[in-house]
Amino acid sequence: MPTRKEKARIAAAIICVNFNDEEKAEYWKRYDEAERLADERAAALKADKLKAKRMYDSQKIKCQYCDCVIRRDHMKRHQSSKKCKLYEEKEKIWAVQSKKIDDLTAQLEAAQKQIEKQKAEINGLVNNMKKIQKRANKKKD
Repeated sequence: MPTRKEKARIAAAIICVNFNDEEKAEYWKRYDEAERLADERAAALKADKLKAKRMYDSQKIKCQYCDCVIRRDHMKRHQSSKKCKLYEEKEKIWAVQSKKIDDLTAQLEAAQKQIEKQKAEINGLVNNMKKIQKRANKKKD
């Protein structure tokens, strides 16, 4: 698939088919100059855009959770550091969640132990029933 520049060159070649050599030379000279200026403009625009982004990122702003003033592009890192109050709040939440997880784990283990006891009890009753049945079968014989 031809690029935009290649398509424009093809169109320019089609336009200057009926030109004489002198007109073709002048046309291609102007075309190359216009293309060079367009490339320069595009490069300058890209550089300006990059500079604007860097300036935006380097602005210092106040953290919404604490009184720290930090560069905009460092905000995420700051909020995950111990300096920020958001980290303290997250730690509190993590502590509560880990306590809940520990409590639920303990409850699960207790329930599993109880299930094992009940299984053993049921197996004991089943074995007693089998013994009684065997005795009853022996007495019949």
